[in-house]
Amino acid sequence: MIKHFTTKCLKGFFAALPIFLSVYVLVWMFRGAESLAGTFLLLFLPDSAYIPGLGILVSLVALYFAGVLLDRPDSKGWFKFIEGPFTIVPLVRTVYRAIKDFTSFLAPGKDKPKSRVVVIKWPG
Repeated sequence: MIKHFTTKCLKGFFAALPIFLSVYVLVWMFRGAESLAGTFLLLFLPDSAYIPGLGILVSLVALYFAGVLLDRPDSKGWFKFIEGPFTIVPLVRTVYRAIKDFTSFLAPGKDKPKSRVVVIKWPG
């Protein structure tokens, strides 16, 4: 009886944990983005003109225009210039490359290298 109850509770826990963690991370990201962008917007807008959620909206618009600019051939040089310091400092370079590899794997519109099957024959 106890084993049955424990098994069902653990099964429910491990089924619900990814959902709860995903929701928590999304809420944390949206709150952080709103806080950061909202603080920046309050430098330019009066308090009465600020609406909660405006920071996320402005962030999405800024990200869209950054994507449009990166599609232009002449802006890639500017991006390389901004990216330069992140590729020079040793610890920052390691973290930056790992994040860049991960995001380039998830980025839409790029041809991903095809996986190949490899056969290894052991001696003997």
